[in-house]
Amino acid sequence: MTRLDHTNCGHALTPAARKRCRGWRNDRICAAQKAFMAAALDNDSHLIREYEAMVDLFAGQVGMDLHDAYALIENGPVIY
Repeated sequence: MTRLDHTNCGHALTPAARKRCRGWRNDRICAAQKAFMAAALDNDSHLIREYEAMVDLFAGQVGMDLHDAYALIENGPVIY
C-alpha cells in the first residue's frame, strides 16, 4: 500500500491539506528508512529497537497494519 488514503485523516479535504498530509507522511517514511539503513549497517540492538518503535508509531498514526508499514518502509520506494 503506497497510496495514502485520507478517509481517516482529521484535516480539511482540500488539495493544500492533502499535500501537507502527504509531506508529513513522506517525512516519517524517510526518517524510518534512514533508521532502517542505520540499524542494518551497524546491527546495533539499540538502533533496531529505535527503528521498530518508529515503525510502530508511524503505523498507529496513519492507521496502517504494522506488517504493511514494515513492507512500505523496507520494500517501498525510497523517499528522499
